[in-house]
Amino acid sequence: MKELCRVSNEVRVYPLVTLEGKLFPHLDPVVSELRNDGVVVSFHKAKYRFQKGGCLW
Repeated sequence: MKELCRVSNEVRVYPLVTLEGKLFPHLDPVVSELRNDGVVVSFHKAKYRFQKGGCLW
Protein backbone atom coordinates (compact mmCIF):
# COMPACT_ATOMS: atom_id res chain seq x y z
CA MET A 1 0.00 0.00 0.00
CA LYS A 2 2.78 2.43 0.85
CA GLU A 3 4.42 1.88 -2.52
CA LEU A 4 1.15 2.30 -4.39
CA CYS A 5 0.50 5.55 -2.53
CA ARG A 6 4.03 6.73 -3.21
CA VAL A 7 3.79 6.33 -6.97
CA SER A 8 0.18 7.43 -7.52
CA ASN A 9 -2.05 10.40 -6.75
CA GLU A 10 -4.97 8.14 -5.90
CA VAL A 11 -5.24 4.48 -4.92
CA ARG A 12 -8.52 2.61 -4.58
CA VAL A 13 -8.79 -0.70 -2.77
CA TYR A 14 -11.87 -2.87 -3.06
CA PRO A 15 -13.36 -4.81 -1.29
CA LEU A 16 -12.44 -4.12 2.31
CA VAL A 17 -14.31 -7.06 3.77
CA THR A 18 -13.69 -10.78 4.04
CA LEU A 19 -15.78 -13.39 2.24
CA GLU A 20 -17.85 -13.58 5.44
CA GLY A 21 -18.72 -9.87 5.13
CA LYS A 22 -16.58 -8.81 8.09
CA LEU A 23 -14.18 -5.89 7.87
CA PHE A 24 -10.70 -7.00 6.80
CA PRO A 25 -8.88 -7.67 10.12
CA HIS A 26 -5.64 -5.90 9.16
CA LEU A 27 -7.31 -2.74 7.88
CA ASP A 28 -6.87 -0.61 11.02
CA PRO A 29 -3.08 -1.11 11.28
CA VAL A 30 -2.64 -0.42 7.56
CA VAL A 31 -4.73 2.76 7.73
CA SER A 32 -2.88 3.93 10.85
CA GLU A 33 0.51 3.39 9.22
CA LEU A 34 -0.52 5.23 6.07
CA ARG A 35 -1.93 8.16 8.04
CA ASN A 36 1.27 8.29 10.13
CA ASP A 37 3.13 8.68 6.83
CA GLY A 38 0.90 11.62 5.86
CA VAL A 39 -1.37 9.76 3.44
CA VAL A 40 -4.98 10.94 3.38
CA VAL A 41 -7.22 7.89 3.80
CA SER A 42 -10.98 7.98 3.24
CA PHE A 43 -13.77 5.45 2.84
CA HIS A 44 -16.65 5.72 0.38
CA LYS A 45 -19.65 3.58 -0.41
CA ALA A 46 -19.31 1.94 -3.81
CA LYS A 47 -22.21 1.55 -6.21
CA TYR A 48 -20.70 -1.71 -7.43
CA ARG A 49 -21.11 -4.59 -4.97
CA PHE A 50 -18.57 -7.33 -5.50
CA GLN A 51 -19.74 -8.88 -2.26
CA LYS A 52 -22.16 -8.05 0.53
CA GLY A 53 -20.86 -5.33 2.86
CA GLY A 54 -18.13 -4.12 0.49
CA CYS A 55 -17.12 -0.46 0.37
CA LEU A 56 -14.43 1.48 -1.45
CA TRP A 57 -11.33 2.79 0.27
